Amino acid sequence: MGIGIEVHQFENKIIESLGIAWVHIKVCELGNQKIKFRYPRIPAKKYYKKLGVQEHVSIDLNGKNGALQIDLDFPVPGDLLNRFNIVTNYGTLEHVNNQYQAFKNMHDVCEIEGIMIHSFPPAGHWEGHGRYYYSEKFAEQLAQSCGYEIIGEITRVARGGEKGHDLIMAAFKKTTTDFIDQQTFLKLEYEDTKDLTTTGNYTQRKRNILNRLFNKNP
Repeated sequence: MGIGIEVHQFENKIIESLGIAWVHIKVCELGNQKIKFRYPRIPAKKYYKKLGVQEHVSIDLNGKNGALQIDLDFPVPGDLLNRFNIVTNYGTLEHVNNQYQAFKNMHDVCEIEGIMIHSFPPAGHWEGHGRYYYSEKFAEQLAQSCGYEIIGEITRVARGGEKGHDLIMAAFKKTTTDFIDQQTFLKLEYEDTKDLTTTGNYTQRKRNILNRLFNKNP
C-alpha cells in the first residue's frame, strides 16, 4: 500500500506523542515501501535516512532498495531481535502466509518499550490486494492478548478519500518479552481469502507471468 499522507500523519502523531526525535530512533520497516505523499516517490529507506534516524533496516523478499531479503514466514535472524524502538507494518503482513510467525517477528525485533505501528487493510476494502484482511476488533484483540499498550487510538481513515480503500491504523507499545503462543493467536479474528497470488515474493511471480505472456525469459 505504501506510505500515503494518512499513514505519514498518523506516524508523526505517534512520534510526537512519545516526545522522541528521529535522530534517536532505530527503525525496522517490514516491507520495502514507497513514500507516496510527496513527489518524486522515493523508497521509505531514503526518506527515513533524510530524517536522520539512528538506524534503518527494511525487510522484503524482493531485496530492493537495500532491503534485507528475509522471508517473514520464518523466524528472523538473531541479530535483529530486540533491536529496534520503532517497527512499522504499512501494508506488508497481509502478504505473509504464516500470520503467526509474521506478527511474532514484528514483536521479536521490537525492543521492550518500543513501538509497533500498523496500517491494516480492513475486510471489504482493497479487493485483491492481499491474502489477509483485518478489523478494529482484531487490533484490539491483538493488543489485549499480547499485553500491548495502545498508543493513542485505533483509527480508521479512507486513503485519499478513495472509496473501498480504508485503512486501520494502530500503534502498540511492547511491554513483555514473549509473544503469545500460536493457539492463542489463531483465536484472533481476521479474514483469510487464501489468495496465494498476493503472498510471498508476489512481485517476482507477477513479473514471471508477464514475461511468459510476452515470450520472454523470466
